[in-house]
Amino acid sequence: MQTLQHTTEFEVKFSEADPLGIVWHGHYIRYFEDGREAFGKEYGLKYLDFYRHDIVVPIVNITCDYKR
Repeated sequence: MQTLQHTTEFEVKFSEADPLGIVWHGHYIRYFEDGREAFGKEYGLKYLDFYRHDIVVPIVNITCDYKR
């Protein structure tokens, strides 16, 4: 079975970080969603395609490992 993988790179906006340059943790969920959307584009999957076929793909759990 083929494993589907995707990497999304982006720049953190100035407004997303505090004066020490640390990104506020609440922004990570949006980054995950941006990555999920980019993954779909790479493999030809669109949100409307899921909707039209009554397929729901909610995110029910997210964890982060914070690196220094």
